[in-house]
Parts: sequence; C-alpha cells; structure tokens
Amino acid sequence: MLVFRAVIKRVIYGGLLVLCLNGQTYAQGAEVVLVGQEKSVEFNKIYELILKDAGIQYEILVVPMGRKRRMFVEGKILIDCCTVPEWRSRPEEIANQTHSVPFYNSAEQYVFHKDKPIQIVSRKDLKNYRLSIVRGYFYRNERYFGEVIGAENTEQMIRLVAHKRVEIGIINPFDFKRLQMEAPLPLRLDGVHEISPLSIRVHKNRPDLLERINGVIEQYLARGYVEEILGQAIERKTE
Repeated sequence: MLVFRAVIKRVIYGGLLVLCLNGQTYAQGAEVVLVGQEKSVEFNKIYELILKDAGIQYEILVVPMGRKRRMFVEGKILIDCCTVPEWRSRPEEIANQTHSVPFYNSAEQYVFHKDKPIQIVSRKDLKNYRLSIVRGYFYRNERYFGEVIGAENTEQMIRLVAHKRVEIGIINPFDFKRLQMEAPLPLRLDGVHEISPLSIRVHKNRPDLLERINGVIEQYLARGYVEEILGQAIERKTE
C-alpha cells in the first residue's frame, strides 16, 4: 500500500511528543483521519484548506480509484473529494456515504484542436466524433458518446486531442488553464458538457466530521472564498 505522508516530524516540547502532519502540529494521541486524494491540483487545494479549517487532522492516502472507493465503503477512508452523489452510486456506496454542502459548481467543457473547432449543438452530436475520457472518471450522458479512447489522466487526454488521435476531450477550465500554462498545446476550449456541484464525501458513521466540514464550506461560500482559492492554486502551480 502506497501512502503519501506530507512532512511528518516528531518533536519534543516540554516532554510532550508532538506530531507535525500536513504542515500542522498535533499532540500525540489525537485522531488522524485517513482521507482520499483529490487528483485535481486546484480542487485539492480547496479540499485540504477545508479540512484544516475544520480542525480535522488527516493523512492523505494515494491509491487507484477503484481501491479508494472500496476502502471508503469499508470505513478505512472516512473522507473523500471531490464528487457528486451520482458519481458514487453503487448500492454499497449509497449505504455508507453522506455528502457535504456543494462548495463549487464545476463546468466540464469540450476541448478541441485549435485547427479543428467543432460545434456541439446537442449532446447527440457527440456520436459523430472520437472522444477521449479519463479512465475511472464519471461522465454524465455517456450514452451519447461515439468512439471512446481512454486516457490514464487528464494530461494524456488533452495530448490525444492535440495529436489529433481524437477530436474531443472533456476537462474543467481550471485544469485546462494550468496544463496550458505548464506545456502549451494547440487546443481550444468551448461549450459545456455538464455542470457538477462538487462536494466532499464523508462516511455515514462520522456525522461529526460532516458537520464541521459543512460549517467551513458555508463560511467559504458566504465570503466568495472558493473562487479566490482556485485562482491562487493556478498561480502558485505556474510560478
């Protein structure tokens, strides 16, 4: 099992053993919650800030998506992000999960080669094109997809579009902007495939964690803080 541990230090202060985890300092014996990793750089920034502001001491687990979903059902992972209820719709998941207040309405947009723009008037138009999606991700209205080529991650997906192996990809604008800043490709973004109200998934056995997370999200929404965090995440990634 591969576990990601951000900086962990053991320090003695006045005889008290203290654990520094994920940049925070906690007394030994305090509960450390195992949480799933969010692969999007931008949304992971929000996710971790919410956990920290909720006073949740956490350790991030990095495992393949399928295994992460099983571990959540088993109660080994107690918190996961970023999702909507219909993305986790297996009976055993429904029976063991609750969701926070949505913290952001994420647009999933179409990405094309800049020399081959495509106008999607109706989702039924997708049947006429080769499409790349990230394996393990949930996409609404997949029944309208034509030929599909799976990608290991978002970076590979947009490269397939740039190299004209497929004609359309689907990506959120924050990931697109960051990736284009890191390594520009001849691509353009246009149209919206879906709007997803993202939330944090919490195991049903821990309503105390859900209450703390919801409290922080409501404060963020009242201040318009989520959009600010998203902008900062992109800037820091590309400095």
